[in-house]
Amino acid sequence: MARATVRMWLNITVIAVVLQSHVATVMAQDAEEPPPSVGRLQVSIGGVQNRHGHSPYTLSLKALVRGGSGRIKSIDWSLGDGKSAVGQEVQQTFTAGAHSIVVRVEDENGQKASAQLTIMVVSRAPAT
Repeated sequence: MARATVRMWLNITVIAVVLQSHVATVMAQDAEEPPPSVGRLQVSIGGVQNRHGHSPYTLSLKALVRGGSGRIKSIDWSLGDGKSAVGQEVQQTFTAGAHSIVVRVEDENGQKASAQLTIMVVSRAPAT
């Protein structure tokens, strides 16, 4: 009976070691494989706390990019007042009026995305 118990214990130990070895091998293989494509390129505009302000109204805008099939190649801004900018983060001071802000993003594989946001800037009332 004692021999059967020892043999069963040895079998269980061997199975546990084989399973641990297999798990370690699978984990090592997963670590070496490139990550799958993360999907469609998407962008949104961050940094805008309020879409309404008084002139001069300064905003720090940020392109919030996710997805895509490669590194980001370009981030271009149209700031709605005839000005443009490039880069993930831009700062712009707006005068009175409605301003349509557009950000366009392209990755190295040609995927493109854009986002648009409209802000309204009003003149300050003169001090009396």
